[in-house]
Amino acid sequence: KRNLKAVDFVRREIAILRRLDHPTICRLYETFEDDKAIYLVMEFIDGRELFDEIVERGAGELDERQASNIMRQVLCALQYCHVRSVMHRDLKPDNIMVAAHCGL
Repeated sequence: KRNLKAVDFVRREIAILRRLDHPTICRLYETFEDDKAIYLVMEFIDGRELFDEIVERGAGELDERQASNIMRQVLCALQYCHVRSVMHRDLKPDNIMVAAHCGL
């Protein structure tokens, strides 16, 4: 049986994602629902979590240029969201994707 609170939460998240259109925010393309689950079709990001990059490199191995580039993009996305009254509330390296083409 479905958890109605969880379903409502996911539906609210979907409504928020549909309002966002920014180059550094993963896009939601489509949703599907059946009796068992809600499915989200999202943009594929060829990359990995910032957390994994940090762990693999070791502490202090991101140079200032790389770190400032990542933070600039994160802050730009946050500003975009905040202007639209959207708050992330779980911002951490695990939730930040670094695209492979960024050359870290």
